Amino acid sequence: MSTIRPFWPVLLGIVLALATLPTASAQNEGALRFSDVNRLIDDGQSPEQVLMQLRERGIDFRLTSTTEGRLKDWGFTKEHLDLIRRMIAGEAVVLPGDEPLEEAPPNAPPGNLAPTFPVGYTMTEQEIELQRRLIRSAIDSTRVRYEIIECDRFTLLCSKQRSEAMGEAIRNLERQIVATFPPAIANATHKQSLVLVVCNSQSELQTLVNAVIQNYREVWPDYAKDSPTTRWRHWMNGTLVGVDGSFFTETQTALRPLSVGVGHAIMRHLGGNATPDCLTLGFGSCIEQLAMGSPATLSTPTIYDNPDDMPDWAADVQWQLEGNRMPSLVEVFKYDVDRMQAAEFSVTWSLTMYLQKSPDKLQRATHRMRVDRTPPLEAILTEYEMDAATLQRRWLESIPGL
Repeated sequence: MSTIRPFWPVLLGIVLALATLPTASAQNEGALRFSDVNRLIDDGQSPEQVLMQLRERGIDFRLTSTTEGRLKDWGFTKEHLDLIRRMIAGEAVVLPGDEPLEEAPPNAPPGNLAPTFPVGYTMTEQEIELQRRLIRSAIDSTRVRYEIIECDRFTLLCSKQRSEAMGEAIRNLERQIVATFPPAIANATHKQSLVLVVCNSQSELQTLVNAVIQNYREVWPDYAKDSPTTRWRHWMNGTLVGVDGSFFTETQTALRPLSVGVGHAIMRHLGGNATPDCLTLGFGSCIEQLAMGSPATLSTPTIYDNPDDMPDWAADVQWQLEGNRMPSLVEVFKYDVDRMQAAEFSVTWSLTMYLQKSPDKLQRATHRMRVDRTPPLEAILTEYEMDAATLQRRWLESIPGL
């Protein structure tokens, strides 16, 4: 059941609860801190043995130039650091010493496919807890009192004045996702691993974005050079979505970037860092269409003159089709969000609209990308049991019906 309650008392309770927990060095369970890694090395464990414990118990530290330097001093190689980086990102990894897996036939189901799909199944409890800490730290930086509206699959933070209308809109979005997609897709996210924030001002959004970049150790995207954060209207990174509520003043206009962010997060949770931009962006647009009836939001925080000044993607992709301007699948799967134009967003939407008609196949394909490390286009072709030419033809044939 959704609940609404003030944010700061909850945060204070969390801080107090964390303060009373024993440290990782004093307990046998829980995610490993960097001090625990130091202790394990001092106790004579090898880097390979430490990696096994990091995979089993989780990681409660970040890779910085300082921590990487210390790890290298302790004998960790570049390959070891890459494995740690992937584990921090929530990926399943194969470690040195693991028993080799038998080679599967080409059409075998993806490895380690979950037999059931409870809410948040794509992440372990430790991974969800890590995301919760990172998200709350970023939100804490805004020093704003938000109302909290919890759904099962995501949480909304907004002002008290907007909480009733926005809360109902977000709850309705969750109901639409559950009714449209099977649990394997609908249950990818968790209320603690995906938070939607309707900021009260652009400066508040800017503070939030800066904190997210710092907490997640992200690199500023290329478009930030041409589009300063002081003018951004929304932001999304797969676990947190922020919008400028002073610009998107109406509930329905704010729901557009929020729904796109939810779609992004679902696909990122399904495929991890292996998910290509074309599927992440395209699925975000699919969820926007589900919520609003049509897609129109650019995922990059493009500067709009007004919230209704958005393109007609169906008309745009139809124009590209009629003019024989549609790209090949290989080209689409090489799209880079930092360099995409509006016309390319409409292309990713049209492709993903076709793929999501077979949602179980789409979910299995993303699982192949994340767990089996199958190249994205190869994973799609395998699960849809088509060659590239057939998939290209059927995708293009579906466009007039959009």
